[in-house]
Amino acid sequence: AGLQGTLVGLRASLEGFPTLLAGIMLAAYYLGYMAGSVVTPGLVNSVGHVRVFAALTSLASVLILLQGIFVAPLPWTLVRILMGFCFAGIYVVAESWLNGRVDNEHRGLLLSIYMLVCYGGLGLGQLLLNVADPRSTVLFILVSILISVAMVPMALTSSSAPAITVPVRVSPRNLFRRSPLGVVGVTVAGAVSGCLFTLGALYADGEGFTTFEVSLFMAIAILAGCVTQLPIGRISDRTDRRTVVIAVCLLAALGAIGAWWLAEVSRFAFFAMIAAYGGMSLTLY
Repeated sequence: AGLQGTLVGLRASLEGFPTLLAGIMLAAYYLGYMAGSVVTPGLVNSVGHVRVFAALTSLASVLILLQGIFVAPLPWTLVRILMGFCFAGIYVVAESWLNGRVDNEHRGLLLSIYMLVCYGGLGLGQLLLNVADPRSTVLFILVSILISVAMVPMALTSSSAPAITVPVRVSPRNLFRRSPLGVVGVTVAGAVSGCLFTLGALYADGEGFTTFEVSLFMAIAILAGCVTQLPIGRISDRTDRRTVVIAVCLLAALGAIGAWWLAEVSRFAFFAMIAAYGGMSLTLY
């Protein structure tokens, strides 16, 4: 997921896609992501966790190859929608499986470990950008290979899936009444991480970064989130989560301001502030 997101953004910039058009194309991923989040629980209820995971990873593996073949804004937009649907479903399967195996006392710790693994993969995936020329199809093929390999452990697992229950619909209004700060916090987290994952490569390429610097810029922001997951997750199990959310938001804002202020002063200081920004903002979930 990390490699394909940055690769598509960087390739769009290298191909000269207009910034607005590139932004729309990249944002289309999240349109599919929302649809996948709504549809997948019903699919899991019908055929089970493993089959849904296998079907979605197989489809995602094909879709990224199509992106490597048809390099144009319209087909990429359509593929991005479907890719978002697939990855949302993959995450729903993984997260629902984990949530079914933990009590509330340890939920913050478990989700922190999960997010550490997730962001670790996303961050290290950025460095794969240096394996081949982003203008070639090699990296698209590499993404397809990695997605296909990811299906093998799940398909062969001997661990039983959690019991399937009929999904209970929760309206956004009722969810907001139960946890207003939680809803606002996740909305902000989505906007912040979506901007970083989607437009980060476009921004870095526009600033004249080399391919290595683009990958480093994205990797630092994401891997910093790995470092903060466990301690902040553990704190959230022991402290009022509302206080933790507010503190994390304030620290992320300071990191963003620092990055903006130091962008023209020092590349090292800029990356340090990006690490602070990424470490805090990606922990909001």
